[in-house]
Amino acid sequence: MATEILLFECDHHYFGLRSEIVVEVLRSVALSVVPQSSEVLLGVANLRGKVLPVLNTRHLLGLPTVRLHPSHHFIVVDAGGLVIALHVDRAVELAQVDSEGGGNVTAIESEVADPPSNIEFITKTDVGLVPVINLRNMVTQNHFAELLSLSSSGTSTGHSMQ
Repeated sequence: MATEILLFECDHHYFGLRSEIVVEVLRSVALSVVPQSSEVLLGVANLRGKVLPVLNTRHLLGLPTVRLHPSHHFIVVDAGGLVIALHVDRAVELAQVDSEGGGNVTAIESEVADPPSNIEFITKTDVGLVPVINLRNMVTQNHFAELLSLSSSGTSTGHSMQ
């Protein structure tokens, strides 16, 4: 059975997200900082009148954090009813992969002795082997609680994305 994933790049490494959770891909914009937020939250933006929490994807992946750059992308995802954005260096492409393990998917359990819980599976693509992120395991319950409180607060920001 084929699965579509969105390939993205952070720190010259490729990762994937299942396309069914991706809402849209946007160019990055300046963010409003949220005082006393966790280091996972880069800030918030105004997405068509709604508060959009933007996560530090590099931090979640254990990579060095960089400053936001206009060439970067935000991948807007639906994380179980909560719309958030992942800050990435760039969204690359949509790729079709075989999620049933018939050919280009490698079961992570056979490749890694103690697989990280934030990796759903590893797949072979045109750019090489790519870990597909399990967003529910990557973002902790504490992070979700913080993001949910931001989204429900209705706080508006001056930085708007149309």
